[in-house]
Amino acid sequence: MNSSSSSSVQVNEDVAIIILRHLAEECYLDGPYTHWMRLRGISKAFDRAVRRYLSKTVKIGFEELAHDIEVFQCFQDCGIGNCTRTLFKSKDAAVAFLRCMASNVDKPIAVDVKDYTEHPEDDEVLKSLCSFRAVESIIHRRPRCECAACEHLVEHAGPDVKLVEALTLSETFVPDGSTPDMFYGWYAVSPTGRDSEMFYRYGYGYPSTRQKTSMTDLSF
Repeated sequence: MNSSSSSSVQVNEDVAIIILRHLAEECYLDGPYTHWMRLRGISKAFDRAVRRYLSKTVKIGFEELAHDIEVFQCFQDCGIGNCTRTLFKSKDAAVAFLRCMASNVDKPIAVDVKDYTEHPEDDEVLKSLCSFRAVESIIHRRPRCECAACEHLVEHAGPDVKLVEALTLSETFVPDGSTPDMFYGWYAVSPTGRDSEMFYRYGYGYPSTRQKTSMTDLSF
């Protein structure tokens, strides 16, 4: 068919976000050119859908795997089906991704750094978390890291932030005495040491989708 005589396909925002969610949560995408955020360039509907989807972010976290950094996002209820992972080959790429994400998120988020323990004092990935407008809780491993970057994140979050300690399974409990396969008990302590609370959650699942990105050509 002659491209000059063919009409472009029109997709409204509701359809665009269905496609977007499928790519983000269900598909294994390999490389920056297939990352779901790049759908912004297709049309205004996709651009709005990407920004709308990003705005639903409620939790982010990351882990250093060998020389790669894996970032995960959870959307709204943090259900297993509402999460996605992205594997970055460099810190610069991860930082660019986090800052772009932060520019589209207005609501308070939870930050999970419990699996990101080996980092320098001036870590750029941790610094990029200060781009988020509001951080309501920081999940960390015991003892909590008190390096300059981590302390700056706590200061950015403000005096009301919850510092959530990720306990080991031997330290957790379940009210009914059962032991779910997927279970974490967290102890939340305010920076002042007051208003402590023990709470638990069933079905806390790490996202299964892994999206690999290279260290170049990552134009979010």
